[in-house]
Amino acid sequence: MKITVPRSELKTAIAGLGKIISRRSTVPVLGGVRFEVADQVKAVATDLDQQAIYRFGESIADGSGNFIIPHAEL
Repeated sequence: MKITVPRSELKTAIAGLGKIISRRSTVPVLGGVRFEVADQVKAVATDLDQQAIYRFGESIADGSGNFIIPHAEL
C-alpha cells in the first residue's frame, strides 16, 4: 500500500490530532495516529474518552488497509 497526502494537509491533521493524543499513556497505541485507507484516507486519534478524525481531501491511495504511526514520528 502506498499513500500520498499533501504536506499542508498532513500538518493540519497532525496539529489537530495532537491535541487528543496523550504524551504519557499507559497504553502505547494511544500515542499513535491510525491511518485508514479505503475510498479515502483518514487519520484517527483517540484517548478512549474522545476521538478525532481527519479526512484528507487531496490524497492518493494505492491499495487499502490500516496502519498506526507514533505521533512523535510524524
